Amino acid sequence: MKKFLALILALVTLMSMMVIPSFAATPLPEVESVKFIDDNAISLKEMTAYFDEMLEWYEEDGSPEMIEEEYFYLNYAMIDYEIEVAFSDGNTEELSLSDSFLQTDSYEVYADAYVSYAEYLEAKNNKAKTVDVEISVTVDNTTLAFYGESVTTDFVVEKAVKNAYVLSILPLNFLPTKIYRNCDYFDLDGTKFLVTYSDLNTETLELSYDKDMYEYYLGDEYIDLYISEDDELTFSFYDEVFTKKVIVEDEPFEKIEIKECDFDASSKTLSSIKCDVTLKDGTVKSFAKTFDEATEIDSYYVVGEIEGFYVFVIVMDYELSENGTTLTDNFCITAEVGYGDDEGNYVTDTYRVKNPLGFITQIRMFFEMIVEWFSEFIFTIIFGAEVA
Repeated sequence: MKKFLALILALVTLMSMMVIPSFAATPLPEVESVKFIDDNAISLKEMTAYFDEMLEWYEEDGSPEMIEEEYFYLNYAMIDYEIEVAFSDGNTEELSLSDSFLQTDSYEVYADAYVSYAEYLEAKNNKAKTVDVEISVTVDNTTLAFYGESVTTDFVVEKAVKNAYVLSILPLNFLPTKIYRNCDYFDLDGTKFLVTYSDLNTETLELSYDKDMYEYYLGDEYIDLYISEDDELTFSFYDEVFTKKVIVEDEPFEKIEIKECDFDASSKTLSSIKCDVTLKDGTVKSFAKTFDEATEIDSYYVVGEIEGFYVFVIVMDYELSENGTTLTDNFCITAEVGYGDDEGNYVTDTYRVKNPLGFITQIRMFFEMIVEWFSEFIFTIIFGAEVA
């Protein structure tokens, strides 16, 4: 073992002394122009909400003048904007600002678009029809492993503005009055909202939840749904926000128990599992799942839903002892639900199966540690030297 460790140390030392070879870089094209290709105007209502929040934050911090340095980024707006970037090599690329990034065969393109606080004030106070948007486009060379080139070009492009997109969203169904803290999702599928747009047209839309993407939609459009710091159930749709005061209670779980577990140690595959979840009021709900496809190590799987939470199961080929030591004697099949209190005391139960090849897991984790250390070492040499 000592000889093996000495060999590894020698290899790491040798690699650290090697000069990283340089490669001929593909010449980066220049960005010649940028233009908007969508018909969406920028909402003054959304910008006002953002800058008002920033102003309040700076006033609390004692530096209200710092608001002058703030920008409203279209990349993070509730309304999606698209641009077309023209390059000197004759190529043009379309990019959604909500993605901020695209990759071609030869280079990567990043774009940020923003409106300054001063420009916002001028547009708002003068009831302007357009506003100047600053767009910064960066082109990175992707053919170099470590020493990639990058060129940034800045543009100013006019974009139409309007007072608002949505005037109001009003629920047509009863909303819950009690929500559990840290819940994974809100059981609101089918809730209808009356949406009034800025042109006074109205539309009734239904709320739905995409369990694969963990996202909510009102009709076909994304809606941001969350509990605010003031314990308000908050629906943010385009530039309109609807809130409802709710009671936020602690998680309702007492314990979770694995009742049956079919795990094959040779193939590292979980075939089925059964578990019981006990609530603090004594209610017990059972969950069972059979896996049609092979499960993977270190991957989470949903085996059920209860009170707005997912019941998860994860298979691992190691575990940490109380003193932080990594143990590889067993496969650990762990069922868990909830996220616990401020100390992280969530409910969990683990079923263990003897790992006949635990020593291989130890070797793998040792190499993973070496690779992680070496990567950090190289990163520090390259980027640390650049900073210095």
